[in-house]
Amino acid sequence: MKIQKYLPMILITHVVFAGFFLPAALTFAITGGLYTFGIRGSYETKSLEIPLTLQTDPNLPELISVAKQVLLEHFHGEVPSGEPAVKKTGTSWNFEWTGARADFVLEPTTNSGVYKVSLKKTGFHRFFVQLHKAKGGWPFKVLAGGLAVAFVLLFASGVAIALTRPRETKRLIYSLSAGTAVFLICLYLS
Repeated sequence: MKIQKYLPMILITHVVFAGFFLPAALTFAITGGLYTFGIRGSYETKSLEIPLTLQTDPNLPELISVAKQVLLEHFHGEVPSGEPAVKKTGTSWNFEWTGARADFVLEPTTNSGVYKVSLKKTGFHRFFVQLHKAKGGWPFKVLAGGLAVAFVLLFASGVAIALTRPRETKRLIYSLSAGTAVFLICLYLS
């Protein structure tokens, strides 16, 4: 079998990727598993109503500028690590800037020129959930992208290793068949 020749390199790759990405993999597995069952972590929220000068229908750059000013003046300046966005709801809007450590929300109130601002600081578990949801900065996003590639390489190298051993090849075929059947049943029932 040609794969035998590459087995030492495949084993080294498998072990190195498994070790390097294990902390990130555990983080994603734990937060994703708990999130599936409604355990999402908590926030500590501080809300204020403050007067601001904004256009009737403000654009994203204007809201980012105002958000930075409000964060500096009222919440000690730390901006969220994720992407800011404006959400339109009917004739109204709200501005949300999410991140790993905090979410910032700015929205109009019924009083003209008065806006509600909220800073939601993440609790311990929620911090990791936010990272899982790609709300962190670019270093963690690069790590998460690397983890995605590592998962493919780990599964591919695991399959390659199993294919070099007849007893393991048989187990691989049985487990792959069972896993595929369960996956398809779950897809159908969802």
